[in-house]
Amino acid sequence: METADSELFLDEYGPLCKKIRVLHVAETAGAVDTYLKILLRYSSSDRIENILVCSKDYDIRDYRGLTDSVERIHMERTDSVLEEGRSIRKLREIIGRYSPDIVYAHSYRAGMLLRIADIGIRNRVLYNPHGWSYNRLSDPDRRNRRLTAEKMLALFTDMVICGSVSEKMSAIKLGIVPEKKLIVIPEPTGLHSASEHFTYAIRSDGKKMTEQTEELYERLVWDA
Repeated sequence: METADSELFLDEYGPLCKKIRVLHVAETAGAVDTYLKILLRYSSSDRIENILVCSKDYDIRDYRGLTDSVERIHMERTDSVLEEGRSIRKLREIIGRYSPDIVYAHSYRAGMLLRIADIGIRNRVLYNPHGWSYNRLSDPDRRNRRLTAEKMLALFTDMVICGSVSEKMSAIKLGIVPEKKLIVIPEPTGLHSASEHFTYAIRSDGKKMTEQTEELYERLVWDA
């Protein structure tokens, strides 16, 4: 599998710059799967190199042609500390092999595993909770543990993408992430009921979402 230095392109201002290499990590499928397909479908292949590391919930055949490389590893939920450690070590190995400019975690579990695996590695860390998981927990103890984990992991995060203003305000209200680390990039209308036959609205919103996300990539890398 090719892991050479990112390709180079000549930008509109003249200087020679390398493509931005983004390593996406996703564990939960469902709406995240659809989100990724939209984001990657409209990605600028001349400027962005996309690599996907996903769990066994994903069908990697769906991502051939959408990514430059795709790998599937064990990331399923487990009570075994040993298994969690193996997943983290595997992710760290993959990060070392690809040397991405940005690691981008999708949803809580992928965000936890990736951000622990990435500690001490020089790159930029992007996280999208795809809806804060603590809002879906009814047990107060579990919710508090999840809130504490999100606050700690935010220390190892450069930016958090929120799919809505309400998601951003929730993070600010509970003190999870400093406001300067939060950015709202709206998800496409109808994302959670979307199929592979994207509607016009989803295509239009998806292109805009991808453009805004790639602008953030460039700010994170070139303004670092």
